[in-house]
Amino acid sequence: FGQRPAPIADRVDEPLLPSGISELAVELNAELVYLFTDEDGTDAAHFIGDFVLRFGEGNAQQLSSCEAVIWITHRKYQGRPYRHVQVLLWRDAEVVENGGTVTSGPALFVTLNTFGEITTNVDDLAFQSSADTQVYREGNAIRKALTGAEFREADEDVSLRVLDTSGLGAPEGKPAPKPTIFFHTPGEFTMSQVDGRRIIT
Repeated sequence: FGQRPAPIADRVDEPLLPSGISELAVELNAELVYLFTDEDGTDAAHFIGDFVLRFGEGNAQQLSSCEAVIWITHRKYQGRPYRHVQVLLWRDAEVVENGGTVTSGPALFVTLNTFGEITTNVDDLAFQSSADTQVYREGNAIRKALTGAEFREADEDVSLRVLDTSGLGAPEGKPAPKPTIFFHTPGEFTMSQVDGRRIIT
């Protein structure tokens, strides 16, 4: 079972993956999610109610907060597609990393990269924008500040990066996006992109 490690003298034909791009799957959990596309074309998802992101299986790295906004950018490494995921954890934000390191605060901004599958498990799903809420505006401002080439280069060297956003302060109250629900699912679905279109299965 598994692959026998290659002897040091053997030639390794496959290039090593950058340490900042993982093979781990990402699981997103919450009560409600709003799915839409940002004005710059980035896939966005606004999760409301007991948000939890698990990165890997078993003793996985875990992100949690009352709300979260996620942006997913499709990139390639040596021709192989992967997803660059940016996460704003909003209110009671906590990140538990490998080894038990815990980072917490009113708000945290996290980036990660993965070749793995991204699945979402929510009670309700709406194809509706929440871009006019305070949570989204604050997170989007941070995201756009991290679009420089120097940040992208660093992304491929660190599998999970946590940024303190304490300067934002805690929101006074929970924003109330419009409650119209266009789709209901009692369980799990998977988001993928085919020929430029988002497919939910």
